[in-house]
Amino acid sequence: MCSFAEVSNLATHSRLKRISMDSIAQELGISIATVSRVLNEKPGISEGVRTQVSTLLKKRGYQRSKAKTHKSKLHSVAFVVSDDLLEMINKGNDYYGRHLVAVQRATSRAGFYPVLVGHNQDMNANGMLRCVAEKRVQAVIGEIWLPDLAEQIAQEVPVVLFNRSIALEHVDMVTTDIQSAAQVSLEYLYDLGHRCIANFRNSEPYCSWEESYFWQQYFSFAKAKNLLLPPSLLEPINFGVNGDLQAARAFVHRVLAGKVRPTAIVSYDNYMPSLITALHEHGVKIPEEMSLIGFNDLKEAAELPVPLTTYRQNFDALAQEAMRLILDRTAHPSFPGRRVRIPGKLIKRKSAVPPPV
Repeated sequence: MCSFAEVSNLATHSRLKRISMDSIAQELGISIATVSRVLNEKPGISEGVRTQVSTLLKKRGYQRSKAKTHKSKLHSVAFVVSDDLLEMINKGNDYYGRHLVAVQRATSRAGFYPVLVGHNQDMNANGMLRCVAEKRVQAVIGEIWLPDLAEQIAQEVPVVLFNRSIALEHVDMVTTDIQSAAQVSLEYLYDLGHRCIANFRNSEPYCSWEESYFWQQYFSFAKAKNLLLPPSLLEPINFGVNGDLQAARAFVHRVLAGKVRPTAIVSYDNYMPSLITALHEHGVKIPEEMSLIGFNDLKEAAELPVPLTTYRQNFDALAQEAMRLILDRTAHPSFPGRRVRIPGKLIKRKSAVPPPV
């Protein structure tokens, strides 16, 4: 039979066990993850909240078992994408499928379980991903455009943005080295003898960050090599979704009407069918009279009437670097956000040849 003192000690031990992080979180009206970050002395919590949690924990006599004092090992990594991108993956889109396969391969090789998450479908009422709030994943690789969401997730788990360009304080990025892509593509055309090269792109505010970076390097390369830059090549052109054919026709008409005609065009792979249509309407032969180099190496690029020379991004290397950054940030959560650029490779096919004499 237990003595009164022993019974009292058992009751006290039972009470302390019942004082969970969940009850502390409910009493203060905050998330369990926030309580956990205070207990583990993680950054990203205001001093006011930190003091409130610490005071209440002390007042309630909260104690953690020794097993909980150790830092938890990463088990699952979420690949978080937009609903549009998730739909394309589900439909078997080859380009975004390469993203998914690369991330799955990198996380599995590192010994973790990859989880595919559409962020709109997984959002809870507080604007946080359920998989993070419920601690189903311990890190996130995100192909998302929402800075607020990325910052919020980064307060709970390590986050690496995958092929996205958003500068955030404690969020890392891995992207393709667009400057290198432009340089390699333009050098190849230059070595073939081209001295007037056009860049078909969308312009602000519709262009992607990749188009913007590519254009900057294109312009720098053209100036450094003294390439011909007639005004027809430099005037901006804007177009929205499904407007690339009309824009390509206007662009081709403009550059062919100029005093100096380009002998090559660089652009995205997905714009190439529209450019090819517009060039054929003007009777321009590809590649004899106009060389083409794309960017992305879409599956369709090799299936065009003239297989397209294009720049292929190295998503496997991006995913491997993303995992390295996740592990690094797990050990050093206060590091400032870092950006790592990964080069790809020019895939040479039949669409780029020396210019006509």
